[in-house]
This record gives sequence, structure tokens and C-alpha cells, in this order.
Amino acid sequence: MIATRVGYAGGSTQDPTYYDIADHTEAIEIVYDGGRLSIDTLLELFWQGHDPTRPAFKDQYRKALFAENQEQLALFERSVARQQARLGQTISTELIYRAPFYAAEDDHQKWFLRRHPQLFAEIVAHYPTEDHAVLSTAAARLNGYLGGSGNPDQLERDIDRMGLSEGGRSYLRKSTGGGRGPTELMMLAAFGGSYYDDEPYSC
Repeated sequence: MIATRVGYAGGSTQDPTYYDIADHTEAIEIVYDGGRLSIDTLLELFWQGHDPTRPAFKDQYRKALFAENQEQLALFERSVARQQARLGQTISTELIYRAPFYAAEDDHQKWFLRRHPQLFAEIVAHYPTEDHAVLSTAAARLNGYLGGSGNPDQLERDIDRMGLSEGGRSYLRKSTGGGRGPTELMMLAAFGGSYYDDEPYSC
């Protein structure tokens, strides 16, 4: 996983906001390296993170996959068909093609990380602007661990590459219990990207 942003997609209006979301859906944009993380793995997490047979009660919480191109759309269609066959029920998760993604307001980005001002400040200090920091791999990883994803082994592999001080690393270990918990994704919008394993995490 390289970077993530939360936002809104799938609706008919331009520039939605949290308080004026109209018919858009809350979504997550994921930038990943397809050579290291397959879209099939992301889809497995997506299906584990929600009940695809239960219709959403409003557009804001609609279950959806947002396809950027025909190849993704075909892949998503096959994934839905497999889930329907496995469950033996109708899938309510929607497939939406080429929907614009609108980034959510700043206070919604890296929500878990922002609840730890010490760590957030350390990450921001490494980048020209807060926006660059929010889009960094380090921020995405920190936000995930603080939200309950990952495990202790993953955290220890990552922690020295996040640019944290010794105090920041100690604080992170204490705040996450060493890194434990399931990954749950309610929405998925998949995009391409690149990542170099021998460098510190960056935007």
C-alpha cells in the first residue's frame, strides 16, 4: 500500500462535502504497487469488510467498487460473480465505472493519525506541506496501525522506515499494542502506483 485518501464518489453533483454529500458515497482511494500487492488481495479484504447481500439504507453508505478502466470493470464483475456463487444470494454491492473521486475535507484524512498529534506532527515535519504528508506511505501505514490493522511483526518491519523519533516509535508501540487487529474496508477505489522497498516511506 502506497497511499490512501478518503472522499466521495459515485454521485451526480460536483464538489460534494461531508455536510452536502448529495447522492455520493463515502469511498477510499487506494494507491498500490501491483507488483507487490495484487488487486485480488485488496478485493478479498473488501469482501471481508462488509455484508454484500445487505442493501445500503442510503447512498452515503452504499457498497460499491469504482472501476477506473474496462480491465478493472471486468475483473470486478468476475469477483462479484464469484461472491454471488459462493454465497448463493444476490449481491447488492454496485459496480460504478469511471466515477470522479472527490477528496474529503482535511479533518477526515488520516483520521486515526490525527488523533495522535505527536505522531502527526513528526510525519508532517518531513514534508513540504501537510497535504504531502497526508498522501505519504508513512501516513497511510501509521493510520492503519493506529486504526487497528496489521500485526506486531508487520509493525516492527515498518517502524524504522516511518521517520519517527525514538519517542515516536515508543509511543506508536504503546498506542497500538504492538500492532493488532483486522483490516476492514467498506469501499474500494483502486489506482496504480509505484513503491521502492529499499527507501523510506515517502509520498
